Amino acid sequence: MGMIARAFDFSLGNRNLNNPDVPLQSAGQYLWDGVGGGTADSGAPVTQTSSMRLSAVYRCVRVLADSMGSLPLFVMRRQKPRGRVKATDHPLYPLLHLSPNVRHTSYSFRSVLQANVVLQGNGYAGIRRDRGGRIRDLWPIPATRVEVDPKPDGSVVYQVTVDGRRQAWGSEEILHIPGMGFDGVKGLSVLQAAREGIGLGLSLQKYGANVFSRGGRVPGVIQTDRPKLDDETRKNVAAGWDSSVGGVDNWHRPAIFPKGWEYKEIGIKPDDGQWVESKKLQILEICRYFGVNPHKVFGEWPATYANFEHSSLSHVIDTIQPWVICWEQELTRKLLTPAEQEEFFIAFYLQGLLRGDTAARGQFYSTGRQWGWLSANDVRELEDQTDIGDQGDIYLVPFNMQDAAQVNASALPTPAPTRTTLPAVPAPLSSRVVQPAPEQRSSKFLKLRRRIRAAQRPLIEDRAALILKREIGAIEKELKKLTGSDGRNRRDLTSLRAAIDEFYSTHDAWSAEKMKTVLLGFAQLLEGTVADELNQEAKDDLSPAMEKFTRDYLERFGKRHASEGRLQILALIDEHEAAGDEEVAAELQQRLDEWGKKRSGKIADNETVRFSSAGVKTLYLFGGVTVYRWAANPGACDFCQSLDGKIAGVQQNFVNAGEGVDGGPDSEGKLTPSDNIGHPPLHGSCFCDVVPG
Repeated sequence: MGMIARAFDFSLGNRNLNNPDVPLQSAGQYLWDGVGGGTADSGAPVTQTSSMRLSAVYRCVRVLADSMGSLPLFVMRRQKPRGRVKATDHPLYPLLHLSPNVRHTSYSFRSVLQANVVLQGNGYAGIRRDRGGRIRDLWPIPATRVEVDPKPDGSVVYQVTVDGRRQAWGSEEILHIPGMGFDGVKGLSVLQAAREGIGLGLSLQKYGANVFSRGGRVPGVIQTDRPKLDDETRKNVAAGWDSSVGGVDNWHRPAIFPKGWEYKEIGIKPDDGQWVESKKLQILEICRYFGVNPHKVFGEWPATYANFEHSSLSHVIDTIQPWVICWEQELTRKLLTPAEQEEFFIAFYLQGLLRGDTAARGQFYSTGRQWGWLSANDVRELEDQTDIGDQGDIYLVPFNMQDAAQVNASALPTPAPTRTTLPAVPAPLSSRVVQPAPEQRSSKFLKLRRRIRAAQRPLIEDRAALILKREIGAIEKELKKLTGSDGRNRRDLTSLRAAIDEFYSTHDAWSAEKMKTVLLGFAQLLEGTVADELNQEAKDDLSPAMEKFTRDYLERFGKRHASEGRLQILALIDEHEAAGDEEVAAELQQRLDEWGKKRSGKIADNETVRFSSAGVKTLYLFGGVTVYRWAANPGACDFCQSLDGKIAGVQQNFVNAGEGVDGGPDSEGKLTPSDNIGHPPLHGSCFCDVVPG
């Protein structure tokens, strides 16, 4: 049996502290014995065993232990630029979430440690590692077997009793959850701090038991007019009294005295001594020491639905959350290396305390859905249900909560002109362009479309991030084969190119499928807005023509995205091939890191404008509008401002391929697109629109 297992084995030489000749029968019994708080002034001995016989103490310990044991515990991975996900692939995940060793579940492990902390002031667990330094399992160690030995250099050594001998364990071998203390090293025992309160509660409990064991009679004296009684008579009278009316079985029998004898009470009745009130007060007193709300110990306290709800919230915030932080920081500090802590952390999920409250869960989920930080699939995952597909990944955004600056279409960023390769549109049949005077552009329909576009942008960015996650993951997997240490399976650059081509051959269709739900919803919003603008009847469902347009657009989007990614990767390989595999891998990884930080946002900016403009122009054509006007966004760049008010017919482009756009005297030359521009965007950061001409 290993050292840690022996330290936890309760069968090796442990004896009941109340009776050393009686061996302990369970870990639970050993936990409740040990050094307690001593003897209270009321005369009651305060030990772990005696304290746990007091219902308020038992319930307080049970509440805290059960709360920490029942909370879901996860290893989390930080996401960039924000957010977090469960790191189910981390080796610690199953240890903390399911079972830390072969003997315990995660619940029993944490509840035992927390019970030690609550009563003894400290909870300890041994950390067992393999030869490579990886954590294999965690074993709780009774607090009575551990002494903390702080050293002058700031380090801490734990003296653990194993097989009757003390052994020195390093700080990295012990998980230490301390209670409140004053030296920052070791927590104080609640039993010692609450000795008088617990002792009084035990005395009240014993007093009540004694009173009712006598049938509820208070102490008294038997008086007689006889001047003197010998000892034998006294003993006979007392024995006769006990046999006649003493105990719980005889309390109802009448007492029969000879003439001249009578019984007189001299004790205080429980009602006069406010015994019940004192017991209630001690429940409150004990709850104060343990930091538990009285309603959690089932005390009879005045409560309404409103204050009970807030008391439950107070329990989470004031009682459980400090323990959660203590656990999280110690688990993260001791179980994760400094390098791992930059990416991972260990956290409890406090919402687990609300699982039993259907109304609270419903309100929580409803708020999350309404304000856009929970999707239907997020809710179903929290309820342990399967997802409903891509449709369930949509995040809703209320229109009335958009940035006021965006509603007025006046705060969109001023883009820097860039020359990018834009997709081809049908070549013009005529190059004749009419340039009328600009008209007022801030109509309510243009404002509404811009609000819709702003609301759809985070949804598109979310889908783009998902697409990029798959793309980056697949390429990184191939890079590991390129730089792997296994010579037999190591991949060369030729094989890498082939693998890249194979991945991107299907990535376009996969990307289009992932973006489908968002763009179909976007199209329905645009169709309703344009119908109102043209005084046409809006339909409940997307029209077949607009649905076909959207599906065609999705196909082009998938091919455009996959082609752009593939060409970037292959170009980097070609550029750095002469420098060797390691240089190629480094450059590719740098590009993938840039994708992870910025590319999803760029895709969202470009696709919201591109789909909105192309979709609106198509809807105008369905509605009979054949002349369109370029509407530059206020604050747009000089190149877009130069196109503001420009008119183009249905078969014309606003800018032909190779035609330079003059941004004025302040611009550095002309912006020359390589493709025809039939609608915005003109460049990568363009937020312009088209309106009827």
